[in-house]
Amino acid sequence: MDSEDAVVPLVKKVPTDYDDLTISQKRNIRRQKYLNQVSKRNDAPLFTAIALFVLLPPAIILGIAISTGYIDLLP
Repeated sequence: MDSEDAVVPLVKKVPTDYDDLTISQKRNIRRQKYLNQVSKRNDAPLFTAIALFVLLPPAIILGIAISTGYIDLLP
């Protein structure tokens, strides 16, 4: 079997009158709108910035320690 991603909408079709819907249907419509909005978001710059702030300072400190001779890589 070939596994494929399936998209299951939370609401089949939105009726024209929003007031006639049940609370559950209204909640599902709001949830679907939010999920569509979040799926369009680009989080790559945020994670790149976090990675640079976490990984870059130790690399700089290690580079300075090696260049000054404080750490010897080869015995």
